[in-house]
Amino acid sequence: MEDKPKLILYPNPFLRKKASKIKKIDEKIFQLVKEMERTLLYYEGLGLAANQIGILKSLFIVNLSSNKGKPKILSIINPEILHQEGEIEDYEGCLSIPNIREIILRPKIVIIKGITLEEKEITLEGKNLLARCFLHEYEHLCGILFIDHLSELRKKFIFNQSE
Repeated sequence: MEDKPKLILYPNPFLRKKASKIKKIDEKIFQLVKEMERTLLYYEGLGLAANQIGILKSLFIVNLSSNKGKPKILSIINPEILHQEGEIEDYEGCLSIPNIREIILRPKIVIIKGITLEEKEITLEGKNLLARCFLHEYEHLCGILFIDHLSELRKKFIFNQSE
């Protein structure tokens, strides 16, 4: 039986810490990505930021595949948001805040820049769900959670209901 991977859960204050830029892509970063992939697939998530497993490095991963058996993992190191446009409301959840899904307003299109594991600079455009995922994971690296986009009243209601 596979060991359950570490996943930091809300309200752990670690989720509010900002990640630091990665200066060198070395074996430690490759191992981190492997552990993040294992965690993402174990919990059946769409994306995961390094700080969700207790590492304050500016890195997130996204599973681009809709085929559960064949993941296609994209790793983005030191991501930056270059552009956002449009608006779309949809449900959003988070592996670190299990069993909570809320409608959140996000940009319809998000363009990000980052570095691949092969040390190539890339620019990617995400639309709809992928745009939401890029921004959600990027915000994790800034210490922002998707529930921060909700009203205080809504947060109180949700967390009083889920306790």
